[in-house]
Amino acid sequence: MTYHTVSTPNVEVLARRTLIAIAMPPPSPPHRSSSIPSSTLPVIALTSVVAVGIVVGALAWDNVANKGALTRGMLYGGGGGGDSSSSSARTPRTTRDEAERSAAARLAKLEAKKRRNLDYFRVSLVPQGHRWLRLVGDDAGGEEEEGVVEALVEGNACSRETVEQIERDIPRTFPHNEYFDDAQVQASMRRVLIAVSVSYPEIAYVQSMNFLAGFLLLHCKTEDATFSLLRHMMSSPTLRLKDMYSPGLPLLFTLARAVKTLVAMKFPALARHLAAIDLEEPLLWCQSALMTLFTFTMDYEVCEATMDVFLARGWPGVVRVLLRVVDLEREALMRADFEGAILLLKGHIEFDLDKESVNSAQREGFLTTEEEAALTESCLQ
Repeated sequence: MTYHTVSTPNVEVLARRTLIAIAMPPPSPPHRSSSIPSSTLPVIALTSVVAVGIVVGALAWDNVANKGALTRGMLYGGGGGGDSSSSSARTPRTTRDEAERSAAARLAKLEAKKRRNLDYFRVSLVPQGHRWLRLVGDDAGGEEEEGVVEALVEGNACSRETVEQIERDIPRTFPHNEYFDDAQVQASMRRVLIAVSVSYPEIAYVQSMNFLAGFLLLHCKTEDATFSLLRHMMSSPTLRLKDMYSPGLPLLFTLARAVKTLVAMKFPALARHLAAIDLEEPLLWCQSALMTLFTFTMDYEVCEATMDVFLARGWPGVVRVLLRVVDLEREALMRADFEGAILLLKGHIEFDLDKESVNSAQREGFLTTEEEAALTESCLQ
């Protein structure tokens, strides 16, 4: 892993770049194994909303630098928010300035999260994955099938490109967790992802699946249990995770439309402000959370709570969490310009979201019964 540092005598610029690298890492488009020439990928990244991509944490900076992804066009998805001067003319910049001055605090939170996760891993003796398997027990794919991963890997029908992309992404997955430094664990993760790609050839492999598979492997401990739970989530008629990764990412865009609609319904003044600063599209700040089910945050207590919600309530439970984030940052967002709002929302998801917020979002009235039913129906279409 190569670490890149910013060299500048300007302390304010250093703080700004440090915060962006940590709290709002530049995204890259999710990789999908396909016949598309690699030379066309930058064009796709610059012309698609999907260019917001997968936030892989602070250590993704080397990948970003090497690929030249830190461009204003990619960072803002080609939107008008890239013009910071026009944004500041419309909205006070105090929120962004405050956020940038808190770079040291964000770094401290990241270090604290690393230590908390390591302590959590060392003392966690009961694999949560088996509890999740029991939770979905009677549904299709809800039981561990011994030997299924070995059988699928032996009959590997993956393309060479798919296998190579999986192998590139494995070392980037949870780099701060000592569990994933183990060569045997990395081999297990590789085998699970190959088994998934063989089982769903129409999808093969999409970046962000590595975070979810790694998180489940951490909790399930065995390849077969990890694959069984992941396959349930992909194929369940109520969860349909495979639609998140299918060509065109249909479920991702369905959920983004739902979040946009619900923000407008629940927080109309804020929705008007977000439109004024060119931040109407939720994918600019919540794509990584949706595609990885928050696992990219590396906060395992939050991830566990979100997984409980997802398996019990489906996507409406996840949308509730995003609405909770918006609600908690609502006052600050009303003062923010485009960049400040991005920092607030992404920073809250990655650094400030906690287990209590995830659970309280399920109790509080963010969604009525009718709204939740409508959202569930739209996800199943």
